[in-house]
Amino acid sequence: KASPDDGLERRTHAERGRKEEALRCFGEAVSREPRYFNAWNSLGSTLREMGRIEESLAACRESLRKNPRHWLAALNLAAGLVESGRLREALETVRKVPTDTHGWPQVAGKVAWALATDAQDVLRDGISAEALAREACAASGSRDANVLDALAAALAENGKYAEAVEAVQHALRRALAARDGELAQRLRARMIRYEQSLPFRGGAGEAR
Repeated sequence: KASPDDGLERRTHAERGRKEEALRCFGEAVSREPRYFNAWNSLGSTLREMGRIEESLAACRESLRKNPRHWLAALNLAAGLVESGRLREALETVRKVPTDTHGWPQVAGKVAWALATDAQDVLRDGISAEALAREACAASGSRDANVLDALAAALAENGKYAEAVEAVQHALRRALAARDGELAQRLRARMIRYEQSLPFRGGAGEAR
C-alpha cells in the first residue's frame, strides 16, 4: 500500500521536472534571442524557485538591462536580493517600482519584513521597514495577511507594541478568513511576543 510520503515524493519529483523543463525552455529562448527581456525575467524567476539565487539575480539584472522599466523583473530582483541578505539593495530596488505594479505589495512586504526582523542588528532598519510596510498595506487595501504581518513586525521593531498587536490581529483575521491555519498559528505566536513588548526576530528565512 502506498504511503502519503510516496505521493509527496512523486509530486515533488514532478514539480522538479516541470521547473527543469521551464529552465531549459527559457535558457534556449535567451540563447536564440538575447534581447528578449521577458524570457530573461522568466529565467530569473525559475532559477529563484530552484534556489539558484545568484544565477537568478544575474538573469533579472540582464532583463532590466534590456528594459529598465520591466517592473516584474525588478520585483523578482528585489525578492532575490532579500533571500541573499542584501536588504539595502532590495529596498532601493523595490522603491523604484510603481506601487500599482502587480505583485508590488507582496514583494514590498517581504522587504519590509526582512528589514524589521533580521537577526543581525546591522541589517535591521525599523524606520524604513515601517514606511514601506505602510505603503504596501495601502497598495493592497490592507487585505494581505503577510503584508499586515510585516507592518506589525516593523511597528514592534520601533517599539510601537500596541499598534503592532492591532496590526497582527488584523493579519490574523485575514488569515482565518483565507483558512490559512499555518499562518494563523504563526501570527498568534507573534502576537504573544508583541503583547510582552518583544520584537520578532526571523528575517527572510522565516516561513511566511
